[in-house]
Amino acid sequence: MKGDLEMAYGFTSPDYRAVVTLQQYKGRIGSIVEWKLAHAKDVRYDGPTVASVLMEVTYRFRMKVAGEVESMKFLDEKWLYKDGNWWYTSK
Repeated sequence: MKGDLEMAYGFTSPDYRAVVTLQQYKGRIGSIVEWKLAHAKDVRYDGPTVASVLMEVTYRFRMKVAGEVESMKFLDEKWLYKDGNWWYTSK
């Protein structure tokens, strides 16, 4: 929520970080979106080491024509348990 992309990058799996640098991650996320609110709506365990987390996020972004727009959407995130920790994975 603070826009701390370095901290968010730290939640990605070590395997992800092995192929995507912090600079690449920052480039993918960008600074266009301002995150306002995020919370988990549901957690489903797809196995002992895989979880699907339904997130509700509210965010604000700037459009050239419409100006600032605030919106809400649901994101289905995958988390993997490996080496004693849960890690966010993009797939």
